[in-house]
Amino acid sequence: MVHALDVRLDKKWYLDKWSINAYVDVQNANNFQAEVQSYLNVQTTDAGDPLTVSI
Repeated sequence: MVHALDVRLDKKWYLDKWSINAYVDVQNANNFQAEVQSYLNVQTTDAGDPLTVSI
């Protein structure tokens, strides 16, 4: 499950012949750290067969 909170604040000033727009943008404001799903790395031979170890 992934979730994040993004926040953006904008402020615009209107002057005589032009305007200024400033903003602050915070991404992942709640600092959510997603769990990394584990995976199986299967090594194969040059022929593409799975590599097995016999003891």
